[in-house]
Amino acid sequence: MRGSDRLTMGTVAERKEAKRLSFAEARYITRGNPRSGGLASVYRATDAETGETVALKVFRTGEGTDEVIEESFRREVQALSDLRHPNIVRILDSGRDDDNEAHFVVMEWVEQDLRSLCESREFADWAAYYQAIGKGVLDALVFAHSRST
Repeated sequence: MRGSDRLTMGTVAERKEAKRLSFAEARYITRGNPRSGGLASVYRATDAETGETVALKVFRTGEGTDEVIEESFRREVQALSDLRHPNIVRILDSGRDDDNEAHFVVMEWVEQDLRSLCESREFADWAAYYQAIGKGVLDALVFAHSRST
């Protein structure tokens, strides 16, 4: 059993409380509670067609935010669609779900985020940190900036 799959009282409670949502005619089904921030919430979800775990980013809807949401959604989809790099998350699908009245972006699921990766390791010095983490981040930034218009 992987560390992220361990059952604890907290994960059992979270799974019980979490409302399951489905998007794109039930192709993507959420699991657990989202991580929220800014204009969107990100859910761990299952792609019903492939059985794979994906990240489902759902843009918030609400009074007065429609233009902001539309533009944020459009820019994110465009930016991610143009970037193919091993250190940049790939976009798999996107659209508007009329049943949920929300825009969504489906991305590959990355099990360990950068923060937890840094917190889970000790580095002897900056050179070790650079080799383990910094170089990959900088390579992705250089690639993204070289593709910007």
